[in-house]
Amino acid sequence: MFISAFIFVISAVAVIQFLVQSWRSGLLRVASTEHVVHADDPAARVYRKILDTKDFAEVISYQKVCQDLSGDNKGTLRPVVAYYDLLRGVRALGDAAGFAAAAEWAKQEMAMLTSYAASVVVERLERNQALAAEVRSY
Repeated sequence: MFISAFIFVISAVAVIQFLVQSWRSGLLRVASTEHVVHADDPAARVYRKILDTKDFAEVISYQKVCQDLSGDNKGTLRPVVAYYDLLRGVRALGDAAGFAAAAEWAKQEMAMLTSYAASVVVERLERNQALAAEVRSY
């Protein structure tokens, strides 16, 4: 009985670890996406400003202002905000306890999340702009 419980716990931990790593790899894939911003696009300055920002709160404020008009919840940032808050706590704890490596890791993860959120917001703006152009064509 003890061995089967042990195997179950190890298997559950492995599945959870796999799910977390899969989610994180998806974040990295989207965060590393290169957005082509055309100079003749009227929104190019806004896109570039969002993509170049290093402030997570600013990106989230853009996301709150720019609602998703496509109707699906693709690109929701609620789990990302929760992970960012967790990392902020890890960074503060690392700084307070003297764990410089943990604080630096949290800082790098927070930068990746900022890049991810900026990419999602720009994709949302591009979709909204395409939908607006489609509506204007009628």
